[in-house]
Amino acid sequence: MNFSSLRHRRLFALTTLVLVPLRAAALETQIGGAPVHLDVSETAVTRWHVDNGNVAPRGSLAYDPTGSNFGDLLDRLQVDASRGQWFSLLRLDGALFGHVPTAAPGDSIDRLLQDRYANRIDLEKIAVGYAGKNLELTLGDFYVSLGRGLVLSLRKIDEFGIDTTLRGASSTIRVQSLTLKAVGGVTNIVNNDESTGRQVGDPNDVVLGGAAEYRIGTIAIAGVQAADFRYQEGAFTSPTLPVTEIRNYGGSFEIPDLLEHGAFYAELDGQRRESAVPHQGWAAYGSLNAFFGKWNALLEAKDYADFQPVRTSLDSTRFLEFSTVDFYNSAPTLERVSQALKQNANIVGARLRLDARASEKFSPYASMGFFRDRIDNYDIFDPYAGVQIRWESGRASVSGGWRIDRNNALSREPGGLYAREWHVELDVAQPITGAWNLELAGFHRQHREAVTSFRPWSEGQSTLALRRGSTWTGSVGFEYSTESPEVNRPYQPNAGLQWQSDDTNNIVRLFAGGQRAGLKCVNGVCRNYPGFNGARIEVVLRR
Repeated sequence: MNFSSLRHRRLFALTTLVLVPLRAAALETQIGGAPVHLDVSETAVTRWHVDNGNVAPRGSLAYDPTGSNFGDLLDRLQVDASRGQWFSLLRLDGALFGHVPTAAPGDSIDRLLQDRYANRIDLEKIAVGYAGKNLELTLGDFYVSLGRGLVLSLRKIDEFGIDTTLRGASSTIRVQSLTLKAVGGVTNIVNNDESTGRQVGDPNDVVLGGAAEYRIGTIAIAGVQAADFRYQEGAFTSPTLPVTEIRNYGGSFEIPDLLEHGAFYAELDGQRRESAVPHQGWAAYGSLNAFFGKWNALLEAKDYADFQPVRTSLDSTRFLEFSTVDFYNSAPTLERVSQALKQNANIVGARLRLDARASEKFSPYASMGFFRDRIDNYDIFDPYAGVQIRWESGRASVSGGWRIDRNNALSREPGGLYAREWHVELDVAQPITGAWNLELAGFHRQHREAVTSFRPWSEGQSTLALRRGSTWTGSVGFEYSTESPEVNRPYQPNAGLQWQSDDTNNIVRLFAGGQRAGLKCVNGVCRNYPGFNGARIEVVLRR
């Protein structure tokens, strides 16, 4: 690989620090006798990537030096304006790269550099709209979810940098007990992947959708919803069977106040996927929440039969970082937020969680889940429990569980172990003197695949932080993953420093050290991340 000189590296580092915005503004003025409020916010992150933790030998398939020895500056500027019931927004996303890796002619790593590290500025979000009591209109970019997300869910997930909107029009009309909603447009995703520098244009997949809800007095709400996803001709949606159109549709029924001691929700949906061989899928989801005095119980159930996540039309072989996380719907998993799932499209099961407030200082909880995987024919037993404790001005949260996947009667080896893992989480905060507080947070996960030759592995992280009021925080941390030690460096120490203004609008974060590579999941959306070793400065300004 060819790199620029050390002088250029230093020049880039100095330039990024100069370009980090130093202030944000809030303006309020009068136009036509009505106040106009203008908010300007900016987030800037500049990093120097020493390396990506890849330790695979040169020449092997896992060898990847393309995430090492370069710098970047990622910037997001957003302007929100409002006047009475009218509003507008504008967001610009920028990415600047310096000292980027290059491949010599004929070098095999050239494929790893495809679609990466190009300087760009994107008009990421733009919208204008009206929000009244009985009428809401939006032209431009907006988030939308129908039902509990099974039919349509375009949303933001900060942990993954997902920020998918529909660019088009949205309208909501309320007439007494009836609410009607209609949306239409093309999909707009974030075009630069922060962790890899991979870049892609908007898929511009066409989405048409709508919903109707009728409130039955103060007792219940009945609704229907539908969404149609249309891909451009020749769009790449499957390596083996291109899909031209997907239709999700269904109905829901909700009792928000069940005898003053709970709430009930149920949804039944269908899915039609048009291709050379059309497919039909179904999904049912329900929840019952009940509370009595100091007790709260949540029962959830799901039954998904070939109800697939609606993917973008992006080529997964070329834009893996986007195609594995950018979906247009989201079926509830009923699992822990960080639980890794093999699939959530052909599965049936339920979970029951009990919470108790034993006292002002002691709140235990327990959960038991049982699910049946209809593809690999194994049953999932997922019990876990925890407790929240408070004392004087301190607090602690401890939880843990043991998850077992066992082959069922439909498998080739009934009763045999498929996989197992156990996990524990800890979060403790304790004042020590004056405005100073000591905080400890971390988790550990141990996993074993019984049906493969993979060795058992563990992952986790811990952070010890010293906080002074709400302004200053210093921390040291340690992350580890032993899943692929021959590919990724397993152990990563780090340190951080944060300053936050008293009004919490402005934040400056400094980070140095490493973060582990591996699979990270949020509510059933999972993605493999590369490691990071280097330094990062993040500035968040809001007014």
